[in-house]
Amino acid sequence: MKVLALVQARVGSSRLPKKVLRKIAGKPMIVFLLERLTHSKLINDIVLATSDCQSDNELIALAKKENLKYFRGSEDDVLDRAYHAAKINGGELIVRVTGDSPLIDPIWVDRLIQFYLDNSNRSDYAAFGKSFPEGQNAEVFSFKLLEKAWLEARLPSEREHFTSYIWTHPDKFRIFRMDAEKDSSAYRWTVDESRDLKLVRKVVRALYAKNPCFTMEEILRYVSENPDVMRLNQKIVRDEGYLLSLDKDKRK
Repeated sequence: MKVLALVQARVGSSRLPKKVLRKIAGKPMIVFLLERLTHSKLINDIVLATSDCQSDNELIALAKKENLKYFRGSEDDVLDRAYHAAKINGGELIVRVTGDSPLIDPIWVDRLIQFYLDNSNRSDYAAFGKSFPEGQNAEVFSFKLLEKAWLEARLPSEREHFTSYIWTHPDKFRIFRMDAEKDSSAYRWTVDESRDLKLVRKVVRALYAKNPCFTMEEILRYVSENPDVMRLNQKIVRDEGYLLSLDKDKRK
């Protein structure tokens, strides 16, 4: 079974323009993220899934320079983009990661993949639960499930946040969520604003030199010992992008 990681990213961002190209440890954030995923032992292939907008030409130029696999598709219909990226690249089991999660832990991603495989006779979809920090997000599902969502999803939010059709329909799909041993939901490691990027850079400066594949536990230990770092991006609403997308559904 081919395990394909789809990393969803675009240059456009209203809150932090060109955030995926901002430097972390001297590298564009998207490159830093993709390099972390290469430490996974269960992922067979990684594809950057971006849009066919002219604004993302800069991202494609970077992908070519770094010899990264990429796919270009619809700007707004991310579900369509993901479906065709997976189909063309032969993914049988899909791991979805967003390009604004540079601190994603590949060890935990492997645990999630294995969790899905161990429960595949009872689960259609597996993801980290809300007890994990925001930015430590990954989802695992089969290509067949992705295809079903692609055929059935209709709402703008379901096409933009392409796995939302799955996890908002527990009546149709068997959904498993992996919970952390301790509730770490108060921590925010995603990058949507300049405050987020400042926090991530501090974490990387503190941990990267000792271990380029530093773990979630190492990050938690560092921020707990340095509460001023955690305070950098407190009070930002979790999943704000998805909440804004739901407003589009109301206006449809």
